[in-house]
Amino acid sequence: MENMQSGFKVLGKYFLCVILCFFTFFSFAAIFSMMDNTKDAYSAYVYELKEVETYTYKESDGDDKKKADFEAEGYLVKTDEKTEDGYIATVYELGEEIDAYVHKYADGKDVKKAEYEKDGCLVTVAEFNILQGGPFIVYLVFAQAISLIFFVIMVPREVYRMGSRDINRVSRREVKEDKLRGLKIGLVPSVCSLFSYICLLLFKFDILASGHFIYQYFNYYSFGYQTLIFGGDPKAPVFSALSMVLAFLPVLLPALVCWVAYLLGYKDINLYEKTVYKKKKEEN
Repeated sequence: MENMQSGFKVLGKYFLCVILCFFTFFSFAAIFSMMDNTKDAYSAYVYELKEVETYTYKESDGDDKKKADFEAEGYLVKTDEKTEDGYIATVYELGEEIDAYVHKYADGKDVKKAEYEKDGCLVTVAEFNILQGGPFIVYLVFAQAISLIFFVIMVPREVYRMGSRDINRVSRREVKEDKLRGLKIGLVPSVCSLFSYICLLLFKFDILASGHFIYQYFNYYSFGYQTLIFGGDPKAPVFSALSMVLAFLPVLLPALVCWVAYLLGYKDINLYEKTVYKKKKEEN
């Protein structure tokens, strides 16, 4: 029971770390993107259009107040069909979003956009630049290193303290020695991570559409690692047999880190103090 309670405490730190790592990767992506203003691609959002009304406008009538009124109410007014002294306006009501995709300028003409517009849909775009090549690798490695530091500091910290306390508790025979206690506690967040991996498998076999995103966000402390094993493009991941095997490693990390932290605490080994003391000794 005590291990389970401790496990849920670690689980809380685990989710806090995942949120922090999400903002870490997001922030570094924004910083690296700002260094290059070149627009390499755009996100396209496709909406269904429902025709509401058609009317004819003449320039001799002055300003098209009808158009202004419709647009003020959130309608889309198309004036593509010209006449001798004005145009024929078609008023549309914006329907539901039916598709969203990313188009890279390097791929040439956006055939998908042209087909949607031919079918009478509205396609809006938001340009962005793609981190690629050397800067992209630097971003991934740097942000991944920071995230792992957050993970190692935040998640097993309480487990390390438990190991330190258990030295005296075991010597006083209050509890039995259990060098696997850290592993047992770490299994709680690992089981949550395992759930996300099962979702990823369901996604792989076209059973759960959101499976990849569930795995990604439950294990955001390994986002850089995930990006590399899934082909290097977070917007178009490739799920090979090897990448699915490698994707299981982050599931084991919480349990392994907690196990090591408990053993270090139980043996009264403080890596931080050892590192600082060694540095000072070398300086002297």
